[in-house]
Amino acid sequence: MLRRRSTAFTMLEILVVSAIILLIAGMTTPALRSARASARRTQCMSNLRQWALMDRLYMNDHKGMLPRSY
Repeated sequence: MLRRRSTAFTMLEILVVSAIILLIAGMTTPALRSARASARRTQCMSNLRQWALMDRLYMNDHKGMLPRSY
């Protein structure tokens, strides 16, 4: 008689795949964090440039005076 081979995953295969997934997730997490930090820095620099441009435009329209701070 022929024996049927089981097509289910073994516990070892599941553990190996789980370990590989965890390894990949562990390696990509720091890269994602640094990408987010870089995006925040870029956004902050853009905001600072916009404020500087706004001040220059205001000064051009108001005889070199900056707006009052209340």
